[in-house]
Amino acid sequence: MTDAAGYEIRQLLERDISLAEYLSPDYPLNVAGNASPELQRVIGFMGKRETTSLGSAGAGSRLMELGGRYGADVVFRHPRHLNVREFQTDNFILLGSRVSMAWLELFEPAMHYVARIDPVTRAVYLENRAPAPGEPARYDRSPSKNETFVDVALIRDASRSGVTLIFNSIDMLGVEAAVEATVNGTLTSVLTAGPRDPVHSKEVLLRVQSIGGAASKIKIEAVRN
Repeated sequence: MTDAAGYEIRQLLERDISLAEYLSPDYPLNVAGNASPELQRVIGFMGKRETTSLGSAGAGSRLMELGGRYGADVVFRHPRHLNVREFQTDNFILLGSRVSMAWLELFEPAMHYVARIDPVTRAVYLENRAPAPGEPARYDRSPSKNETFVDVALIRDASRSGVTLIFNSIDMLGVEAAVEATVNGTLTSVLTAGPRDPVHSKEVLLRVQSIGGAASKIKIEAVRN
């Protein structure tokens, strides 16, 4: 699940938080730096609250239903309850970008699209690390907020026996739309097409259009192997 408090702390401090900082016993005061005593108290309180978003909980519930169809034992976890060794052997679904899910730092070296926070607007966008001809260097949510982007990454790594599915989105609307496309089978065939060797990974970038805060149309923008 996403760490809602972690996202809010990043926005308050206007800085990124590395996975090492997130896992420190001193978190979150270790990232407060020169913040005022009042802000440090707020951050200290927020960091102890293991909260998630309503959208993350809803998306997780849909995936739990999908897992039940196949006899999978799906368990909800908060990012603060994980350790790095689990990613070596277990299968994971990560519901959010690195701004709300510090664990994505483990997988970003193998990913084409990485979530960033604009230093001026504080808006989250997806950086296109290797644009193909005609592609933009970044994908932003539209000013009217009726169009967003989500990168769905299926990561297989020879150093790990587990598989990780990542819903790396600008916002939770993108996560919810991509999860629904996975549950109903629209996206599953795209993610699983091609080689099945242990190191084969795939990313699908989706453009999501919405009406009244609900996804109305999903388009595959790019596929990367």
